[in-house]
Amino acid sequence: MVGAIDSNMIFLDLLNRRTLIYAVDQDAEKSFKTTVEVDRLIDMLRDSSSGELEKLVVENVLAFNENFWIRLAARTDTCKSDDDKAWFLLVSAVQKDYEELAVTLMSIVDRLVHKTNEKIESATDVLKGILNPVMDEVEEISWPPKDPKSLILMENELVKREQEGQLDEGFLSEVNAQLRQVRMPQRRAKKTTIGATNETPNRHADSTPQRATSIPQQEGVMSPQTGQEPGLSQVM
Repeated sequence: MVGAIDSNMIFLDLLNRRTLIYAVDQDAEKSFKTTVEVDRLIDMLRDSSSGELEKLVVENVLAFNENFWIRLAARTDTCKSDDDKAWFLLVSAVQKDYEELAVTLMSIVDRLVHKTNEKIESATDVLKGILNPVMDEVEEISWPPKDPKSLILMENELVKREQEGQLDEGFLSEVNAQLRQVRMPQRRAKKTTIGATNETPNRHADSTPQRATSIPQQEGVMSPQTGQEPGLSQVM
């Protein structure tokens, strides 16, 4: 019994070790792939011109995370630690390239973040201006709006902002779609009200008895000239 328990413990221990080794191998492989991708991006940035550099930064802005800056610093330190005098000048030049690249990248990313914040603030102000007709005293929005006049005010503000060049196509499409969604139920309700109004006189007309269009012939009435009842020939 004791031997069986020991065998089970040994088996579980080996299984746990294999699982741990497999997990470590997976993490190492993932880390290696990430490093290769970061190195490739660093090389592209280093070899690009000033115009291409800004474009690459914008296209790969999400790649400038903590791992990127750590890897760039590590590559710069690697150049500093090279003791081979034959390669001293080349290494110094490469080191300078990396340091200048890091400074340039930080400047571009900083400008990009600043412009993004400005656009967000500007877009927020524009949106507040458009939605102002449907805001209450505590700046809460009731959507869809209950007052049809607020939609007209919103559309006027939208046209004004568009003429001033403050709106892009995506923003306009989204706002117009929302306005159409709100306008459709109101139009249906308006049509229903008009239809009910038009039907009201018809009901009154149906309930009113119609007047006779022909005068009934009275029996026993004599002609004042002949003293007889009017015959067919006399009527003709």
